[in-house]
Amino acid sequence: HLAIPMVLIPAALKNTLIFPGSILPTASNPHAAAPMVALWLAATLILGRGFCSVGCFFGGIEEGFSVCAKKPRIKTIAPHWRWLPWAVLIFVVVGSLLAFYPIYCAWLCPFKAVTEFSAPNTFQKALQTIIFGTIFLGLVIVLPILTKKRTQCSLFCPLGAFQSATNKVNVFDIRIDRSSCTDCMACVRACPTLSLTRESISQGETLMSCTKCGACVDVCQKGAAVWHVKGTAVGRSPGVARLLYLYAGWGFACMFGGSIIASSLIAIFQMFR
Repeated sequence: HLAIPMVLIPAALKNTLIFPGSILPTASNPHAAAPMVALWLAATLILGRGFCSVGCFFGGIEEGFSVCAKKPRIKTIAPHWRWLPWAVLIFVVVGSLLAFYPIYCAWLCPFKAVTEFSAPNTFQKALQTIIFGTIFLGLVIVLPILTKKRTQCSLFCPLGAFQSATNKVNVFDIRIDRSSCTDCMACVRACPTLSLTRESISQGETLMSCTKCGACVDVCQKGAAVWHVKGTAVGRSPGVARLLYLYAGWGFACMFGGSIIASSLIAIFQMFR
């Protein structure tokens, strides 16, 4: 799914599918574009960037490291860093169009260090391994521990930026009920993706990058951070809105991740046969 932003423009302009190579599954290539894009569209319409909370298995790795420390060593991140993933998105989309292969996947994706590791038996593979490992160490391990935030998701992931735009078209969001809010900023401190600021709270909403993880709702002692179905009044039946979102999110997570979990467990068990 990380390759989707890099695939769309070459496919539209050049009628060429640079990844994964075929539109429909074949015997030699079961990982085809059509089901990949179909799953992404379904998640986009229902979850928006909530996809990053319930559908992206990569985010779970940095989420794990972010809870290792009791308190953050780095307590503030300058607001302009929020634009970095958009710069990465533009770079990899344009680069993929010019080079005709997914630049991010080939050179920048930190999760290649743990999911598709290749033996560094050539200079190019050795260089790629160093880049993957360095970004993984910095953005997935070290910075999440120091900041208690999902820094790869917030500051570098191009699909994360791409998915932020989809928050404008999906059904659910999280809002701040100003009639209950005391501006304690607990939700800002709890947000793992830098999606709340004092300014956004004053406007009663999260930033476009919100992944709908619900951390702000859970930490708010006044019940001001609430789940919301677009088109309804803020604060009206937030429990129902949350339940509807969780049904959708859990259903998508099971559909998207069930086969991955099952095949992983089989592979683990086979190691001990």
